[in-house]
Amino acid sequence: MTERENLPAKLAAQYLAATTEKRGSLVARGMAALRKDNDALYRQARMVFDRGDGIRNWNAADNPAISSAFKIFQQLADQKYGKAYYPLSILYGGCQNIEEGQTRARHFTQMALEWCLANQTSEDVELWCDLGDMHNPNGFVAYGVTQSKEIAEAWYRKAAEQGDARGQRELGLILHCNPQENEEAFFWMRKAAEQGDSIVQIILGDLYDLDAQYEEAVYWFRKAADQSNDDAQFSLGRMYEYGHGVEQDDAQAVYWFRKAAEQGYEMGQWELGLMYVSGRGVAQDNEQATYWFRKAAGQDDSWDYQCDLGEMYKEGRGVSQDDKQAVYWFRKAAEQDDERGQANLGEMYREGRGVSQDDKQAVYWFRKAAEQDDEWAQVNLGWMYADGRGVEQDDEQADYWVRKAAEQGNPVAQEILGIDWEK
Repeated sequence: MTERENLPAKLAAQYLAATTEKRGSLVARGMAALRKDNDALYRQARMVFDRGDGIRNWNAADNPAISSAFKIFQQLADQKYGKAYYPLSILYGGCQNIEEGQTRARHFTQMALEWCLANQTSEDVELWCDLGDMHNPNGFVAYGVTQSKEIAEAWYRKAAEQGDARGQRELGLILHCNPQENEEAFFWMRKAAEQGDSIVQIILGDLYDLDAQYEEAVYWFRKAADQSNDDAQFSLGRMYEYGHGVEQDDAQAVYWFRKAAEQGYEMGQWELGLMYVSGRGVAQDNEQATYWFRKAAGQDDSWDYQCDLGEMYKEGRGVSQDDKQAVYWFRKAAEQDDERGQANLGEMYREGRGVSQDDKQAVYWFRKAAEQDDEWAQVNLGWMYADGRGVEQDDEQADYWVRKAAEQGNPVAQEILGIDWEK
């Protein structure tokens, strides 16, 4: 066969080889693009997860960002993207409204452990830290994984020694559990803080604050506050309020409380409300105080916020006076076993304000608060016994409760008992 006659076969072979090579390169490029897309999706979801806001106890309705991250991790896990297994296991375990969430959490924890161990040589500090988290007895619940400080410490140390801020932070925290390792713990936490890790900056600030090293505390709170960390902004406001580590300055306290409050930080909202009530660092303004108390009470079940808001409604400060609203907020606090809410609710029942007058209910709530050593509830309960209101008249019980209040320094109780009451 001549070369000319053989040409079609040669061209066909060349075409086939070129087509196969082209198809292979297209598949490779497609796979690379898919990996790149998955990496980007993972990083997007992981940023939400790493913030840690509410992931221990979340639901889709109230936590759209976490819900979105959860869906991304699930999508990636379905494609066998191994780095998604660990955060997915934690989100399954923390969700309030997924049936069999604990079972799924256990399943993905085991997958995460197997995948991370299989890829432990990949020089991936995030993977090492995930392994540390899975074994950390002070961390998230890792289903079916041995909880061991030593194992967790070893994985965190691998990441920390590579300069990873998360590894340094977690190594510092796990070492801090042992007082004998405090020096090394602070070394690693400071390493992470110096890299701008706002979480550990807050932790260092709190630790220095507890140790009355206020200037150091202020330094780290400010570092985190300048990164818009609402917790740090609130803490820095408290340092200015009390003059710890800085010159006392109510205006600066208000500035930082407002920064935190405007980000939705409920303690900042409450403190800002208190500053408006007292006119410290800002013009006294009951309407603004009520606004911030309502903000705090609406997103947090803390009885302090609820009682403060109830008192604003009871007294008509900053809002139209409304006994029913006052009763509503006092009851919310009282039902959480808060003595101030119970004492206030007792008064509302005794006086028939916002509720039908009911001495028995008044006695019930006064007793609840009095048994928790609320001195005014003790005085009121003593009066109810003395007058036989809501309870059989009983002078001994009246004397008992008034004396309890007097022993706490209550001036009205001491006046009732007389100048020689201690005898």
